[in-house]
Amino acid sequence: MSEEMKWDSEIDPTADNRSERILLPEGPVKFAVMNFKRARKEFGKFGTINVAEIKVIVVGMSGDGDSVDLVINLGLHADLQWKITEFFTAIGQRQHGDTGKFVPNWAKVDGSEGYAMNKHRELTTKKGEKYKVNDLAKFCTKEEAEADVIEDKPKF
Repeated sequence: MSEEMKWDSEIDPTADNRSERILLPEGPVKFAVMNFKRARKEFGKFGTINVAEIKVIVVGMSGDGDSVDLVINLGLHADLQWKITEFFTAIGQRQHGDTGKFVPNWAKVDGSEGYAMNKHRELTTKKGEKYKVNDLAKFCTKEEAEADVIEDKPKF
């Protein structure tokens, strides 16, 4: 869990907490949405667009290990409809395999739970130092997550 600072907290310019970050194992994880907010911000090649900022707590499938807080940024852009569809399928607002159009119920995102595939993403500091972070690379259904745990299938 992150340690939130107060507005008048003492700052240690030598602190580097990246090494203390928890890396969950790669593979299926369960998440719960702690909160959701609407934002409008720069989103890479898409420019300034509407973005859903979704704060989640993530645990491994067994649920008996470490947990981490992550922020998922879902850009609302036509080219990213696949990611939004994955997310709403993962939290149960849409059924896997449905091909019909749907309107996401954003009001029901807070408190929802779902599954995803965690991958480690490597980042580089301005000083050139590399470190890894958790990344929910793909949202999935419970059945897909459990199949990844049970089946020893190759990862491509």
